[in-house]
Amino acid sequence: MNNQLNEFYMLKKMYSKNKSKCVRCNRSVGTTFTAEYWDKKRVLHVRCGDSVSPCDLNKEVTIHKNMNSPEHLAKLNNDKLGIETTIIRLKNRLLHELVSQRLFDSEFESLTKQHAAVSNQIQQIVSFLHSIELEKTNDDALFAQRIYTNSLIDDRPTRIHDMLSNIYPIRDKRRSRMEVIEHEERLGIKTYELQIKV
Repeated sequence: MNNQLNEFYMLKKMYSKNKSKCVRCNRSVGTTFTAEYWDKKRVLHVRCGDSVSPCDLNKEVTIHKNMNSPEHLAKLNNDKLGIETTIIRLKNRLLHELVSQRLFDSEFESLTKQHAAVSNQIQQIVSFLHSIELEKTNDDALFAQRIYTNSLIDDRPTRIHDMLSNIYPIRDKRRSRMEVIEHEERLGIKTYELQIKV
């Protein structure tokens, strides 16, 4: 996705230099850049400006909103609390015989499924945020160890020994939680990205 986003902004930069021409076919029809916004994503479009016979320029970049944020976690916790409150109210209505057993069973089953789904989402976000926090802690420890090594150790053999015994184990532990993701080939070049395993 990063390559597609970079390509989108590269085309936009090319267009800003000569706004009267299409960035693909170089005809004097211009280029249309549009953006669509939704709750969970944003879609960017690039199209040839000729509406009658456009060239093959028709690119679309979808950017998904990060749903693993603390704000989303707070919203899910509020939703979970609301579902739990509804379950308690439903049980009280059954206790005071304001609702039939059959209606209670169907509503209770629906609410427990909703509660399980929200609880599962909360658990996924908590574990993701925890892994990010661990990663930040390891980065801080690695940085502090490098500062210590460079500032306090003057001779090269001692510095190398310190790096092997202190920095490399932290780095290897960090690499063990990373995975390589291969992106599609563009212009004969494969691109790879490191990502934290979730």
